[in-house]
Amino acid sequence: MAVVSRRTGLRPDVIRAWERRHRAVEPTRSGGNRRLYSEEDVQRLLLLRQAIDAGWQIGQVAPLRAEEIRALLGAESRAPRTRNAPPGARREELLALCMEDTSRLDGAQLQAHLEEAAVELGRIDLLDGLVAPLVRQVGDGCATGAVRIAQEHLASAVLVRFLESLQGAYRIAESAPGLLVTTPAFQHHEIGALMVAATGRIEGWRTTYLGPNLPAEEIAAAARLRQVRAVALSITLPGEDPALATELRRLGRLLQGRADLLVGGAAAPKYQPVLDEIGARRLDDLAALRSYLQTAR
Repeated sequence: MAVVSRRTGLRPDVIRAWERRHRAVEPTRSGGNRRLYSEEDVQRLLLLRQAIDAGWQIGQVAPLRAEEIRALLGAESRAPRTRNAPPGARREELLALCMEDTSRLDGAQLQAHLEEAAVELGRIDLLDGLVAPLVRQVGDGCATGAVRIAQEHLASAVLVRFLESLQGAYRIAESAPGLLVTTPAFQHHEIGALMVAATGRIEGWRTTYLGPNLPAEEIAAAARLRQVRAVALSITLPGEDPALATELRRLGRLLQGRADLLVGGAAAPKYQPVLDEIGARRLDDLAALRSYLQTAR
């Protein structure tokens, strides 16, 4: 299992779940009941992972023969990947379960449901169709009083751990274009930035995530050190903060056009005049980010 996990980039629990629920591969067993994978099993798992990264759900592709999966991937490569996996009752069920876990302050069950979604949904659908709506529903509920602050904090803590766990799932060539992801000074909410980092890795970019609340000088220095093609910032609250506007202008001057500056998040529209001034590109959702990454690559 350790060798197969290393070669495919899939976590052992994901491989076991694909075997158990979808019969994606059927390894033999040793005398000690250890799984024994053939080279054909490894190649099939690699193929299935490519399909998942392209936005298909494991339940859609696991029953297919290898040549059928390759045909799907060939069709994907001839057109930009702008579609998500089709909406389904299972995704909506998982979203409802995650909201229920949040309301009960059941962090362990929320983590379990997110991990279950990671197995069953395509990577694009996982982020766009489950995590992003979950963040919006929790945030909207907190704003209206339907979700308590303690519940929002629990959901945020679990989501941060879950999104961080996705970072090691993709092997990226050092020659790939570089993407630096963070939040600027005074911005402490990092879930949006983690979703951007996960999207960058899915799209094959050499992604460096620096965490939240980073001054402009440190962002610019890291961009030079990593020789990145783009710097992505997530901005949530508050809107129209003069101190944040000053940070954005400083970062624009320090980057000096060496890298594209991408800005997204709920508060980003409030800073559109500043973004126009420094030549930054505003991206309003993960689909827009994905389009940029595919084009710029």
